[in-house]
Amino acid sequence: MNRFPLQGVAKKLAFVFVAIATAGVAVTGCSAPQEKAASTTPSNYDEYNALYADWRTKYIECARRYGADAKISADGEGIDKPYAKGRPLSEEGLDADCIKEVGKEPPLPPADESYFHGLYALLQESATCLRSKGFRVSEAPSEDVWVETYSGTSWYPWLEIMNTGGDADAALRACPQPKPMDIERKGKEWAATKG
Repeated sequence: MNRFPLQGVAKKLAFVFVAIATAGVAVTGCSAPQEKAASTTPSNYDEYNALYADWRTKYIECARRYGADAKISADGEGIDKPYAKGRPLSEEGLDADCIKEVGKEPPLPPADESYFHGLYALLQESATCLRSKGFRVSEAPSEDVWVETYSGTSWYPWLEIMNTGGDADAALRACPQPKPMDIERKGKEWAATKG
């Protein structure tokens, strides 16, 4: 079940919520990507970032062999120009042959209650930032209600700005979204106070 929108207004409003992913990472070669899924699901964002960096390097090398001008994006988090014009694309919008060769992007680590509490805390900080920059953002529900009822349409400042006709790109530039590692860290802080 997908509890969170994924990172990426279309790709820029890259939601930092985590998806409970089932895609696996394959070793370059002939093995099917799904074969490694269970053993390569990271337990935290440090592990995910290491897996993703390795996968991204392999994918970029492959895409370049097929004529793409692929490179790490300016923000260091994605891939710019991930396929050459005219190449067959995978369901993820990447070069289909490279996905066959290197496998799909690694799955995100699973989210737990502490992750949601960390996300809520950082969204509250972000809402304060956005309001200070002149953006209209409603008050959030209580933390317990938000965590217990979270779905992809829950209170989320940038999505609210976009859905009410505001300039989501300007909002993202003014007050960037929290990064998953920061959410995870904040969630661990919350959990430590509950221990």
